[in-house]
Amino acid sequence: MRKDAKKTAAAEQPSAMSVFMGSEPRLEIRGTRELLIEGSTGVIYYSDTAMRIGVGGRTLLLIGSELSISIMFGSTLTVVGQIKSVEFV
Repeated sequence: MRKDAKKTAAAEQPSAMSVFMGSEPRLEIRGTRELLIEGSTGVIYYSDTAMRIGVGGRTLLLIGSELSISIMFGSTLTVVGQIKSVEFV
């Protein structure tokens, strides 16, 4: 196998991280004021003090104050406000 062909074959294989992650949601917490969620299946409940968001067959419960969704695009959304707790229920 030529060197170029080996590079191409390696690039086409999924990385260990993508195999591990699969369809799991990705959460990125930025301090206490912002939460990025990738892999959301929808907003179940929404208020300025609590949110329930469907993610990967589970429900993510956010508790805080002044909560709002600043960006919602496809299965990705960003929640801003004073986030006090994040848990799967």
